[in-house]
Order: sequence, then C-alpha cells, then structure tokens
Amino acid sequence: MDLDSAFKLHGGWIEEFCAAIINRDTLDIAVYEKDNQCELGKWLYGEGKTKYGRLDSYSMLISSHAEFHKVAGKVAQAINGKDFKLAEELLGEDSEFAATSHKVHYAIQKLKESNHSSSPA
Repeated sequence: MDLDSAFKLHGGWIEEFCAAIINRDTLDIAVYEKDNQCELGKWLYGEGKTKYGRLDSYSMLISSHAEFHKVAGKVAQAINGKDFKLAEELLGEDSEFAATSHKVHYAIQKLKESNHSSSPA
C-alpha cells in the first residue's frame, strides 16, 4: 500500500458512515473499532511496520490510527443501534471523529515526509 492510497481510503470512511445512515444499514463493528482490520491497519502492522517501524512518524500514525478507530467504533455502534441522530452528531464537522481523522491524515503526511527525507537522494 502506498501512503497516498492510505490517505484516500481513510478519507472515505465518512461517506461509508453517511451511506449507512441513509440506507439504515448494519455495519461490521469489528472492522471499524479495531485498528488492525482495515486496509491501513493491516498494512501498518505488517509491511508498514517492517519498512517504517523505526520512525517516530510511524509511532505517531499507529497512535492516531488506534484513536480514530475507537471513535469510528462509537459511530458504527450508534448506527447499528439505530441511533442515527447520535451517529450524525458523532460525524459532525467539529466532532471527535473529525479531529481524529485529521490526526490520521496528518500522521500519514508526516510518515510520507519522513520516508522521503530518509531515502537516498
């Protein structure tokens, strides 16, 4: 997985949640609340750890990604509990979801920068 793909994948979660609210879908909570079940998480604990585990920016991404999944799990639980108003509030512009999502994107960017600066010129 390249880090640009990771950025795009995680950015799409809000659309998934909004679609689930609109369609009144039930979600697989484990995929949302566990940080090793999504594509980025699988990569982080596998190839990503091997390639970048020594970097501080990798640790930052692991931490922010885990925090994001705790919040995403709350959103998924609200949706599955048919509390769509709460789910919408949890996804709001100034919500914890938005803040943790920004942290993940920032950490991905920092990891990209660390990778470029540690690569031979």
